[in-house]
Parts: sequence; structure tokens; C-alpha cells
Amino acid sequence: MSKDKSKNRKKRSPFWKIMLFVLILAVIIHTVLITVLSITIQTFPVIRMIYEMINKALVVFYTVLLVGGGTITGILSGIKKLKQPQ
Repeated sequence: MSKDKSKNRKKRSPFWKIMLFVLILAVIIHTVLITVLSITIQTFPVIRMIYEMINKALVVFYTVLLVGGGTITGILSGIKKLKQPQ
């Protein structure tokens, strides 16, 4: 029984590594974007609307990524448990 559990963990780990990598990458891009846009907002006030829209979109993206990732892994692990003979 213990061997099966370790195999399942090994199968699930790459998905979480990819999710974590995407999240870290998105945070880095978001930070760079905010610094660049905050500098340009001072010169062009029109860009503020675009900046706010991008900011809201990225917040939604993070939420979907975290909630969706957790839900997908939960469903996949549930299906695997159902398929295994008891």
C-alpha cells in the first residue's frame, strides 16, 4: 500500500511544479509590468486605464490559476482513487 501512495505522489508532482513555475513567472512579469507602467503613467495619464485593466486581469488570472489548479488536481486524484480496486 505504501509503495502505491509514493508512486501517486511522484505522478502528481510535475503538475504542481509546472503550476508553481507559471505562477512565479507571472508574478515576475507582473512586477516588471507594474514598474514600467508606473513610470509611463507619470508621463502619459491616459495609460492609467490600461494599467488598471491589466492589473485586474492579472489578479483574476492568479485566482483562476490557484483555484483551478487545486480543483483539477483534486478531481484527478479522486478519479485515480475511484479507479483503484479496493
